[in-house]
Amino acid sequence: MAAGNFEDPGGLRRLVIEVLEKLKQEGKTTSLKTGRIVLSGHSAGYRVMSFCLEHGGMENHIREVYLLDGCHDRFEHFARWAGRNRQARLLSIFTDGLAWQHVSMMLQMQKLKVPVELMAENKVTDEMLRRKRALLMFTNDTHHNTALRLGEYVRTSGFEER
Repeated sequence: MAAGNFEDPGGLRRLVIEVLEKLKQEGKTTSLKTGRIVLSGHSAGYRVMSFCLEHGGMENHIREVYLLDGCHDRFEHFARWAGRNRQARLLSIFTDGLAWQHVSMMLQMQKLKVPVELMAENKVTDEMLRRKRALLMFTNDTHHNTALRLGEYVRTSGFEER
């Protein structure tokens, strides 16, 4: 599976600039200033996200990453990103098909001294989502309803307070 232009260095940066210019052109914004960015992807969407973290050109703006039953490989890019960005938050919800990948990612984060916790999704509270920097959540939900969690992640992001 290819990630298109995101595989090229600066791919995310070019997209963000293009979107901001279009929004300004349409009168929907007056500024071309980039704010905080959240990357979120379901299933194979993790691949594009990994390239964005690796060399997308927007690392100083990416504050949060939400993996929704994704991260089949390239998980080291998420661990390294969390290690480089001490203010960042990584939330990942996964089913048993991605368990070993998440354990590997967790071990890499631990080597990088990233505080990471692995727990059952049904035990996670909003307070935990707010205060955990890296939280890997196992779910038995095999119907790929993990995307329904996206609203909870955004609501607990703290962007409004920051």
